[in-house]
Amino acid sequence: MADNVAPLPGRGKTLLSGANRTLSATGAASKLEGLCKNFNDRDSAAASFNQVRSQKTVKMMLVRNVSGIALAAKSVVKWATGYRNRRVGGYCSVNFEEVAGVVDEFIGSAGVPNNDLFWLAVAGPSLVRKSLAANAECVIAEGQVLVALTAVTSQAATAGRILPFAATSDVTSIGSMSLNRVGRALSASTTSQTGGSVTPDILVDLEIQAQAS
Repeated sequence: MADNVAPLPGRGKTLLSGANRTLSATGAASKLEGLCKNFNDRDSAAASFNQVRSQKTVKMMLVRNVSGIALAAKSVVKWATGYRNRRVGGYCSVNFEEVAGVVDEFIGSAGVPNNDLFWLAVAGPSLVRKSLAANAECVIAEGQVLVALTAVTSQAATAGRILPFAATSDVTSIGSMSLNRVGRALSASTTSQTGGSVTPDILVDLEIQAQAS
């Protein structure tokens, strides 16, 4: 790695700002794409940023947003074509598709700006956005396997969310759900607890990439 790369951002922060948020102006920052780091598991919903949620760690990867939009915290996203493990190209929007990771839950309401680098959670505890529909997609039991949920496009408000692994006789769906599992629920959810309710997220033990030793 070059000696003149920028210092790493903390959780809830992005690497770049202002005019630096272009592919041509980032210079050595591109060398940081794909860097992995383990963080202590902390609760973004707590009053204090330093409040520990569990004794587990969260494996995160520094990646670039090239989706063309600001990415919201706690959303499941997919790899940009040709930039696997380096850049993400938008929210997941197909049932059971491969998930790159979950946007850092500490990112503010403005989201991750296009072309900026941010922390993507790939293993360990993380809050993840649920379906906006008050139906079976929000009925989640503790310990249940979770997968990506379909949406009209990778930039829709309904995209970047999860649903539970449901029983099915469709062998193709079972295979996709097994291979592309996001993780297991660490809490439960009901039909009234949708992504538009006062409990829009669910805590998930991510299994997207094996936890670093």
